[in-house]
Amino acid sequence: MVWDAETLARGVAAVASLAFALLGWRSGGAGRSDVRVTSLLFGILAAALVTGAWLPPDLAWLPWAVFGLAALAGLWRTLRNHKLGGDATSAATMAQVNEHLHREVMLREAAERNLRQTLSELRRAAAEHEQFAYVASHDLQAPLRNVAGFAQLLRTKYSKTLDPQAGEFLDYIQQGVAQMQDLINALLQLSRVGRLGGQLESRPLAETLGKATRMLASDIERSGARISAPDLPVVTADHQLLAQLFQNLISNALKFQPEGNAPVITIECRRERDDWHIVVRDNGIGIPVDQLEQVFAVFKRLHAAERYAGTGIGLAICRKIAVYHGGEMWAEPCASGAEFHLRLPVEPPVTRAGPKPANS
Repeated sequence: MVWDAETLARGVAAVASLAFALLGWRSGGAGRSDVRVTSLLFGILAAALVTGAWLPPDLAWLPWAVFGLAALAGLWRTLRNHKLGGDATSAATMAQVNEHLHREVMLREAAERNLRQTLSELRRAAAEHEQFAYVASHDLQAPLRNVAGFAQLLRTKYSKTLDPQAGEFLDYIQQGVAQMQDLINALLQLSRVGRLGGQLESRPLAETLGKATRMLASDIERSGARISAPDLPVVTADHQLLAQLFQNLISNALKFQPEGNAPVITIECRRERDDWHIVVRDNGIGIPVDQLEQVFAVFKRLHAAERYAGTGIGLAICRKIAVYHGGEMWAEPCASGAEFHLRLPVEPPVTRAGPKPANS
């Protein structure tokens, strides 16, 4: 082979290309494998092009074979690096997800602990309030009886010496005592709802309604009321409390009527999934829309006591009976009269006996 200028130039170019390839491979860095492979392949390709015409014809394939092997090796290395990088990325992502889930679980557990603590405090406070209401109302009975007794004694013993104004004052005292006794009795009745953990039993709702109407038989007959309650089912509940609920609602329907109006009361009950939905409607004076929730407050009265007698606690007792059974009670607007809704679970939760009443 004659080493002329062209051959020498091809040799220098091949060496420079390989040097460039090696330099690119070394300078790519550990984190830049793609750059290293690309530099190497370009360098070998340049060397193959330069030396292709320099080698004898029977060896002209050699540079291209070297380039092909280098390309395969570079491809394998690139794919391997990508897989390792992807695995590392996936592992890092999974670690972040796990950390996030761990934080979420910790926050949820803390929230559940706070909720349980709050519910426990609310139950304890409710029990304390009920106990206080029972004891206070129970202990107030004795001094009221003393006041009523001495007022009656004054009237009986000194009736001939008291002037008319003194007799009027005694009337005011006795009326006030009677009203206070009614309020205390109503408060006692409210505090007793569920205190003794009444018995849950399956019984026809019609029987329970019949018990309530018998307690109001004289009022129903005097007012000429008509009560319709078709197809009432068998319900599992504390039927003594349900009778009290029906008695309060029917009593209100009889009481809150326009002058000369004959009460018409309709009671319906239908099953809705896991609940009994009871609706009680009447044709009375109704409830203003903005008072549909306030009527369930304790001692809440929408009308003067001189016009409609009562303590203003009957609906509060009804709602407490519903809540005791794990249900709810509300009022809805009605075109004429009042409409009360009661939802009770078909299978009421097991209720625990409340605190025992104080000794008399």
